Amino acid sequence: MLLRHHEKTQELEYHQQRAVHQLREDQIHRQHTTELHNQDDYMQLLERELQKKHALELKQQPKSLKQKEMQIRKQFRETCKIQTLQYKALKTQILQSTPKEEQKTVIKKLKEEQRRKLTLLGDQYEQTIAEMLQKQSIEAGKIRHPAVISTLKKPEGGMTTCWEESAWLVMDVLLPDDNQEEGDETNKRDRQDMEMAYSNENMIVELVTQGKIKRLIVGMRRKKAPGHDGIGVEVIQEIGEQIAPFMTQLMNYGSGQNPKCVEAEPSGKSE
Repeated sequence: MLLRHHEKTQELEYHQQRAVHQLREDQIHRQHTTELHNQDDYMQLLERELQKKHALELKQQPKSLKQKEMQIRKQFRETCKIQTLQYKALKTQILQSTPKEEQKTVIKKLKEEQRRKLTLLGDQYEQTIAEMLQKQSIEAGKIRHPAVISTLKKPEGGMTTCWEESAWLVMDVLLPDDNQEEGDETNKRDRQDMEMAYSNENMIVELVTQGKIKRLIVGMRRKKAPGHDGIGVEVIQEIGEQIAPFMTQLMNYGSGQNPKCVEAEPSGKSE
């Protein structure tokens, strides 16, 4: 009798302990499930808010870029005014101690120096604007990863292996060497007009800067059909940093304002 009573009591205790453990396990499982669902709901809410914020920024991006560009140009105009006032004060101070017969020469030198400084200042501001536009385009995802167009197909077959080689290939396609034996009447007439214009020594040609070239490249319209050479706008904009120096050099050389790096070296005496 006592043995059976002990067995029944022990069985009831085991049953009660199992029920307690099962209840505790169910409670912990429900708690973890609820916390996980709450965390998922919170993450989804944050993701929707970030998507709305990003969409709003993309929508306001053109207006924001225009305001930044206007602010930079306003700063440039204010800087030019300050430099103009400084130039006038410096000119007055120098002319007071300069003989009258030398004043014209001094004024001419001061004007050339001021024009040179303003040109360099304008180049710096234009480069700042171009870099800002390119940076915003990259952040907005409008420029694809460079790996997409890092290689181009060569005319003789094969692919380019580096950015420099791709840049030279684009330059060769866009700006081939001028062959006077080839071309129709229109090309010949255009070539004659250019030669006559460039042979005029009295013609004043404004130098082209790298900042202006970069700004024009960045401002090219995307989704535009490629030309007969098959090179799209995206390709030119991706390697704009590489081809801008060549374009600047070529345009200044064609206008007769060739820099020192492309001036022909004097040939030796003929035997």
